[in-house]
Amino acid sequence: TGPVMEFNIQTDPEAAKIVFETPGVKIVQIPLEVTHTCLVTPEVTGKLKSFHSRFGTVMVELMYFFEDTYRRVFHFEHPPLHDPLAIAYIINEDLFTTRYFHVDIGMWVVTVEMGVLGETQIY
Repeated sequence: TGPVMEFNIQTDPEAAKIVFETPGVKIVQIPLEVTHTCLVTPEVTGKLKSFHSRFGTVMVELMYFFEDTYRRVFHFEHPPLHDPLAIAYIINEDLFTTRYFHVDIGMWVVTVEMGVLGETQIY
């Protein structure tokens, strides 16, 4: 991931280009600038533990795994909730303010002058 590409788009730009260019499909992308503000704090893991279920236990274990990784690799005190925010949007899109942009996925060869394969351009 870099300043002009999202991880999944960088990983498979050809598939992303097909998805983003499909006519009539509404695509909502929640950027890292948003997901990095929604963190798994001890209060969040406490609520998950309060379910007293296998689901709650598994979710807490996942959050602790990601917490360790985000602390070591990205220097976050608490891990962000990337995928759960996408699910939250599906459940209740009124929780979010969205803006619509044209998104173009770069399919060019890697050069400094031209950009990078998978580069996301929003205009």
